[in-house]
Amino acid sequence: MVEEMILSEGEQYWYDHIQACETSGKNISVYTQENNLKKWKFHSWKNRLIKKGLVFRSRRKHRFKKVSIAKGISGDRENIKIHFPSGIVLECNGVISEKQLISFLSHWV
Repeated sequence: MVEEMILSEGEQYWYDHIQACETSGKNISVYTQENNLKKWKFHSWKNRLIKKGLVFRSRRKHRFKKVSIAKGISGDRENIKIHFPSGIVLECNGVISEKQLISFLSHWV
C-alpha cells in the first residue's frame, strides 16, 4: 500500500508553481517574474521539495550567459565584479590571475 503524503499549505503552493513552471517550458526567471514570485523563494522551495522526493531536478542543460567585461580601476587597485543571474555578486579587489579566477568560479558552477 502506498502512503499518500500530505503537503503543508506552503509546500502545495510551491509544488503547484514548480510544476506549472516546468510544464510551461519557460525558464524560472521568466516564470517567477510573470507570476510575481521571488526567484530565491522559488529555488529555496524547489530544493526543499527535491530533498523530500516530491519534485526532480530539471533535465535542462545549463546555458551560457552573455557577459561583458569591463576593467575598472579604483586608485591603484584593479576591481572585478561578476553579477550572476541569481543576484549574487562576486567582487575581487586587487589583482587576480585568470587561473585563480577560473579555479574560484569552478566551485560555483
